[in-house]
Amino acid sequence: MTKLTLFTKPGCHLCDDMKLIVANVKNDPALEIDMEEINIEISRDIFEKYKEKIPVLFIEGKMFAKFRLDEQKLRRKIQTTNKHI
Repeated sequence: MTKLTLFTKPGCHLCDDMKLIVANVKNDPALEIDMEEINIEISRDIFEKYKEKIPVLFIEGKMFAKFRLDEQKLRRKIQTTNKHI
């Protein structure tokens, strides 16, 4: 199972776009995904770290995408990651 972490905040249109792409991929039964979404406004430290970077997506703890996300690239990365876990 591949762990995705998405840092977002309410009212962010780029975040909404990325969430839709991640949701499409997550709904694919062929892919095993554990998804966590973190609102950067939950803590001052997280907000300060990501305020100019959102949305940002991490796969297995490594940054994969910032601002925009290509769905096909995400699918390929998850397929590759699932093979190695």
